[in-house]
This record gives sequence, C-alpha cells and structure tokens, in this order.
Amino acid sequence: MIAAATWSLWLARNDMVFHGKSISSMELLFQAKLRVLIFIKAKNKDLVLIDGDWCTHPKMSLASSSNVVTKWSSPDEGAIKFNVDGSFLLNRASCGGVLRNHKGDVIAIFSGPVECIGADYSELVAVRTAINFFKETNVLGKARLVIESDL
Repeated sequence: MIAAATWSLWLARNDMVFHGKSISSMELLFQAKLRVLIFIKAKNKDLVLIDGDWCTHPKMSLASSSNVVTKWSSPDEGAIKFNVDGSFLLNRASCGGVLRNHKGDVIAIFSGPVECIGADYSELVAVRTAINFFKETNVLGKARLVIESDL
C-alpha cells in the first residue's frame, strides 16, 4: 500500500511539474487504491472483486473465487470483451472496465470518477468509454467488440 501511495504521489507530482495538471486529494486516493487492487489481483489469482465499492471498503470487496457464484466468460476467438461497470453512492460516482481477449489476457483497463448523476449514468459512461477506447485503437476492424455490463 505504501508503494502504491508513493507511486501515485510521484505520478501526480510529475503531471503537475511537467504538464501543469493537478488532481484532487480524493482522486489521488482513488488512484492509489486502484493500484493496490491491481497489485493484489496480480499476486493473488484466487481472489476476485465481488463488490464495486473497493475504494471505501477494500477488505470487504475481496473474496475467494470459490465464494463467487458467477464467473467471467470469454468471448469467441477473434473477439475482445470489455466488462464495464459504474457505481454511484451519495455524492460519489465512478466507472471502470477491463478489456480481455478470448484467452482471458488483460489488454487494457480504465477507471475513474464521473459526474454524480446516478448509477445508470455511471454505467453508460463506462460503456461510452469502452466504445471510444475501441474506436481509437488499432483493434478496430481486426476484432469484434463485446461489451458486458449489468445495466
């Protein structure tokens, strides 16, 4: 956790010094927690995220994969799949997604805060972000895109 916080601070500092960008302390905390989650997932393949509320209750968000009822299903060969989700609670909203190939290899991930309008809006922003990402990459025309959401 210390490494993720330090790395997030370092990247934020570089953005401020070299690009004139600044982020809020809440966004910095969100990025650090996301980096911790990615590290935990990389080191512990048997853990899965069962709750989209990782940023406020990290320990309650992780469980053994044996406790999860549903599992990820791969797209057909020649297709890539974006699993997206959005969340909204009180005055916070965010969205994210994971792009994987038919073997389950992670190609890309995205996440971040969105405007606080509602859960459906957050989910739609996640879908829009996935589509825009797909359009801007060199994958367009080479693979079929599947988007999976709980909307």
